[in-house]
Formats: sequence, structure tokens, C-alpha cells
Amino acid sequence: MRVSMAPSNPISRTVTSALSLFSGLDIESDRLWIKQNFPECLHILWQIVEAVAGPPRTSKALSSATCSKGTMLGAEIVWLMAKPNQLFACSVPAVALQPLLVLGMVTEVVISTTINCYRFLCLDSPKLAFLMADSEKEVVLITGCSEGGIGYALARAFASQGCLVVPTSRSLSSMKSLENDPRFFLQELDVVSEESVRRAVANTLDKFGRIDVLVNNAGVHLVAPLAEAPMSAVEHIFDTNVYGPMRLIQSIFPHMVVRRKGKIVNIGSVSALAPGPWAGVYSASKAALHALTDTLRLELSNFGISVISVAPGAIRSNIANSSAVSYGKMPEWKFYKPFESSIRARMVVSQGPESTPAEEFAKKTVAMVLKKNPPAWFSYGKLSTIMAILYHLPLSIRDYIYRLKF
Repeated sequence: MRVSMAPSNPISRTVTSALSLFSGLDIESDRLWIKQNFPECLHILWQIVEAVAGPPRTSKALSSATCSKGTMLGAEIVWLMAKPNQLFACSVPAVALQPLLVLGMVTEVVISTTINCYRFLCLDSPKLAFLMADSEKEVVLITGCSEGGIGYALARAFASQGCLVVPTSRSLSSMKSLENDPRFFLQELDVVSEESVRRAVANTLDKFGRIDVLVNNAGVHLVAPLAEAPMSAVEHIFDTNVYGPMRLIQSIFPHMVVRRKGKIVNIGSVSALAPGPWAGVYSASKAALHALTDTLRLELSNFGISVISVAPGAIRSNIANSSAVSYGKMPEWKFYKPFESSIRARMVVSQGPESTPAEEFAKKTVAMVLKKNPPAWFSYGKLSTIMAILYHLPLSIRDYIYRLKF
């Protein structure tokens, strides 16, 4: 079927614009771009197929079985549509099929310069069917997913909504209960290491071709009086809670920009709204993350990227245990020894019997994040309302309340 390329032909314009998109692609350098934009590429390719070859007609002479054996298909091209194992025969310009070649969908290709079309000897239909089936699912990368924490609950909540989830942690053994679940692609990631971040992001992009949602959840807690807190501990808190998210954002941002879509979720804390005694370093790091998130939201909106700040309240997790480990490494206080019991009490203030279950918090958070237009700010959990009120109170009143508490 020949198509007139006159500008007045609407089909011609569709083909021309689609071909111009693919004509500049390079098999090696553009492999990542095509993976990231696979759904869009697939849609455009099908437009070309329909325009050039007309509506699809199932080829009864062909089947996935014969193709998998590498049967020569002559001048025809076999194209797999949305239904797995259903094949259609058609011929399309060679340049239109460049993305399939780049993605390795074809095990062997013969290029005919005379008729300018690919002849497939074997189409890797299972791989294409897999990518098509997953092309509509959100790919979510979450940091800090050790079992018992908020990240772990978020991973399960995203998976329950049909997302392809990449839970990460410094140790794969801390996520062992997820390893045999096909909904998860576990990755080892330490947010304070540039190399670790680069490797985890590269592995995810190689696996799925894109990252739709980044959830910066990894964080560490510290209870200590500011005036005696070791600077090494202060630096570690900021390296993890502030610089860690920035490392992930700067690594993933270029890939989201190319697709002009994506969501970045930064998990802060309500403690940043009204900082009290004994957790000043932690509260300051979360306040810094909130400020960075506000700026990112404005700067990235030009590229179609949404940035959401999430402030958990008192959520039941393993934060008290990790905080106790950190506290055990602190030196003996010189001037704050009389306040020891009060300082220790701060470690478990968010872990009372009425604390919000992590699963409940995760379900609410995921529902907000997956909205087409997610909110810029979301806070949920025990004490979240109280902390919001404290935020708006005069400092003299807030200080008085904290002195009564601590």
C-alpha cells in the first residue's frame, strides 16, 4: 500500500511526524531514551502501522510458534499487538521500527535497502508482551525499606495498587520477606554513597526503562542535646536525611526531564513544624528537607515533574530501636546528665500505644501520591494536628508547653 506524502493528507502528516521522531535515533546512545519512553514509542509505531498498512489483519499462516523457530517471513513484518501471542502481518518503513531493534525485540534482522523495510527472522514476542503489559504500571523507587519501617509499609502499599516497586535498603537481608514476591525488584542502596545511588538507579532503569515515582524515605534519628552532640553525628544526620535525597533527585531528575513526567516524594516529619528539645538535629534536617522540597516543587514544575512533601506524625515503626542504637554511641553528657531520663524519653515519644500503624499511614500516602494531580503537602498520623497547631502558636506559648512536657 503506497501512501501519498502530500501535506494535505492527514495520514501522511501522522507518518511523517512519527518517522521524523525516530529518524535521528542511534541504536546505542538512544537505548535508554527509548526504554524510558516505551509506551509513547509503541503508540506512535502503531499509528505508523495503521497508516501504512491499514487496519490489522490477523495472519492465519503465522503464529508465535513458527516465529520463535526463526521462520523466514519474506518481505512481511510481524508486529505484536497488545494481546500476547496474537500476531499481525504488515510492512512499515525501516526507520519506524528502530526502537524495537534498540530494545532487543528482534533476535535477527535483515535490512533491505531496495524496499526500505526490516524483515524479521524472529520476533521476541514474550519480551514485547511483557513490556507492553507493564508499560502502564507506575515504577516506584523507595529508599529505606527495611522491614518494620515506613518505607517497608509504603513498598507494600504501592505494590497493592499495581505498581512495579523497587524497594531499597543498605542491606538486602533487611528486606528478605519481599525477595520472592514478583512485584518487587530489590536493590541495595546506601543514600550516603554516590556510587551506590548511581548503581541502584542504573539497575532500575535497565530493568524497567523508567522511574515514575521516587520516594525519598531513608532517614536516621538522633536524640541528643544540641550543645553536646558530636559533630560527626550531626554531619551523618544531614548527610543521610538531606544530602541523601538530593543525591537520588539529581540522579533521577535527568530521566524524568526527558519524559517530562514524574513524581518526587520527600518524607519529612511533623517535628520540623514545631521543634522541641533533645531532637534538634533530626528536626533541623527534616526542616531543611521541607525547604528543599518547596523550592524543587517550583523549579521542577516546568518539566512536568510533581514534588510532594509528606510529613508523617507519630507512626508506629522501628525508629525507637534505631534511635536507641544511635544514642548508645553518644558520649556521657557533661552538663545534661541531670536531664538523662527526659532525653531518653524523647526516643519513644512517637511510639506510644495510640501511634498510627505504618500500614494505615502508607495506604493514605500512596492514595495521595498516585492521584493525577497530587497535593503539594500531605500530613497524616497521630500528633500531626497537634504539631500543626503548635506551629501557629506564639513561641512563648509553645515554649511553655514544651517545658511542661520535657
